[in-house]
Amino acid sequence: MAPAVHAAAALAGLAFYVPGLSAGLALLLLGYALGQRLVLGAGVVLWLVALGHYYYWLDLSLLAKSGLLLLLGIAVLGARGLLARRAHEADSRPQERRARASRFRWALMLSTLLVLAAVNAAIWHKERHLAEGEIVYLALAPVDPRSLMQGDYMALDFALAQRLRQALYEDHSQTLPDALNGEVVVRLDDAQVARFQRLDDGSPLASDERRLAFRLRHGQVRFATDAFFFQEGHAERYDAARYGQFRVNAQGALLLTGLYDEALQRLGGLAP
Repeated sequence: MAPAVHAAAALAGLAFYVPGLSAGLALLLLGYALGQRLVLGAGVVLWLVALGHYYYWLDLSLLAKSGLLLLLGIAVLGARGLLARRAHEADSRPQERRARASRFRWALMLSTLLVLAAVNAAIWHKERHLAEGEIVYLALAPVDPRSLMQGDYMALDFALAQRLRQALYEDHSQTLPDALNGEVVVRLDDAQVARFQRLDDGSPLASDERRLAFRLRHGQVRFATDAFFFQEGHAERYDAARYGQFRVNAQGALLLTGLYDEALQRLGGLAP
């Protein structure tokens, strides 16, 4: 069986679990085989987008995800090596072959540098947010947190999100838009616990008020994330979770840093 068929079979098998990644890698292989830069570029874009979605896919554990990615990488590298060797044996024009290989290497290096630059810029932005953002606590919705445990993550729902959803419902004539990005004004107590104050109307804030960014999607209000991931087998450490600690920047964007108990003691590790 030809190496390309082996690669296609491996991608088709893994597509059941990683459809986006497999489709992106299939485009990369096709673009390389045809020498089409546009197809290669489409494969890179689809691959990066699929990686982001795959990371937050909650149907598989992180260990299973890493195993699938390892298998996919082995299959693609193996197929690539076989294809390169076959091409080397079949090509009777070494000068053209070297030029084509050189162009491909330069394109690969440039793509890698661009990806690394984008990733490092995002990391730098998040690290600055964590270092400089103001600490704010959001109370978890009044339900038994153990009912939200799903293996290696806890599904999160906040009391502020429920109160905000009610306010949005009333503000939009007893209905909710399908999608909305906005800000809510909260009041902080002495412990930095945020409580709903009003929908943001652009009016000046009091000294103890803050604006928090939120997203409304399909009737659900979200602040930064709706899940907290932890090491498998450590779910019991978070049974006492009552608050989520966030870092908030000047634009109202939030980053979840950990879960805390009723006394605002960090669960599962040392406080940042």
